[in-house]
Amino acid sequence: MRSMTESAAGPAPLGRVKALDGLRGVAIGVVIVHHFWFGKFPGGGIIGVDLFFGLSGFLITSLLLAEHNASGRISLRRFYARRALRLYPALYAMLAAYLVFMAAGGGGTSSLGDALKGAGYVSVYVFNWAKAAGARLPTELGPLWTLSVEEQFYFLWPLTLLLLLRFRPSPRALARATAAGVLALWVLRPLLWLRYGSSPSYYFTSTWVDTLLAGALLAIAREYGLFPRVRKQLSSAPAVALSLAVLAAGVFIPNLKGQGALYWVLLPVFCVAIVSCVAAAVDRPAMRVVRVASLTPIVLTGVISYALYLYSDLVRELLSQRRAPAVVYGGIPLAFALAIASRFLVERPALRLKGRFEPKRVAGPPLAGGVPAVEP
Repeated sequence: MRSMTESAAGPAPLGRVKALDGLRGVAIGVVIVHHFWFGKFPGGGIIGVDLFFGLSGFLITSLLLAEHNASGRISLRRFYARRALRLYPALYAMLAAYLVFMAAGGGGTSSLGDALKGAGYVSVYVFNWAKAAGARLPTELGPLWTLSVEEQFYFLWPLTLLLLLRFRPSPRALARATAAGVLALWVLRPLLWLRYGSSPSYYFTSTWVDTLLAGALLAIAREYGLFPRVRKQLSSAPAVALSLAVLAAGVFIPNLKGQGALYWVLLPVFCVAIVSCVAAAVDRPAMRVVRVASLTPIVLTGVISYALYLYSDLVRELLSQRRAPAVVYGGIPLAFALAIASRFLVERPALRLKGRFEPKRVAGPPLAGGVPAVEP
């Protein structure tokens, strides 16, 4: 039986996998076209966000396990410091700019009071629960409920993983416990939907954590060399082609949020498809679609994807009172400009500090510009 301190033989260092940032670029691209052309891509928000969740679960768990296997421990203090430096500066800068804009009468469909309340919920990462409770919140901040789901996972999963590792389980036992969590959520989600309906259920953390945990399960399997046949099949060309077809079809499904099929069937199907794409990105560098995802424009879009997510729908909402061409043709370049400014003026200085809290054994080589090639 393999010890938990043994790493799998030869997993590629994640810092060298540009296709993962490329997947981020694809995810944010799908989200942007959903925001700006909602009628044509009604399911794009769900597909893009779920892809972000799968990537986050995989990357966070990979880094935590690499630290544990290199040093025999996980420093929660360092982990939470890295998360704070990665996420808070860009978010709080955006919220400050938004509130100043609203206070100056710049536009939008919400009152300043609602804007302040919404910014407060976003800043402490409970925005999704406020939306589930039916609170009156600003439409300009609408998509940011997903950040609350992700941050709640970032808070709870390292604690849970550390607790599991304290019992010194075998790698297979750890994988099985994680898989059991995924399956339990697949059972719980339709039950909550039956009890509460689509609108509250859509914003529950439990509705989305299965994809985060499925990404974590892939990280565990890869780190310890588990289930090689399953991973090989999951990342094979036919499986990836089918997964991409499923995800592409999901982008065009109307009223996906309100359909019971989403909670019973489609989210588990999307979850498996996303894990297939992530597995191919890290294990099949020669695959054509992985090479496409590794192209520099897509990778660089992935690098600024966090800021793009913060600004894209905010810009669209604030421009919504103008005629449609101005929203589409002016809003997307403006969102990219704000995201690039956020990257260089806000995020990069914080990322330099973040490096002080990185475990030395798991840090990857930089891209041009000195930022990590993989950065959850």
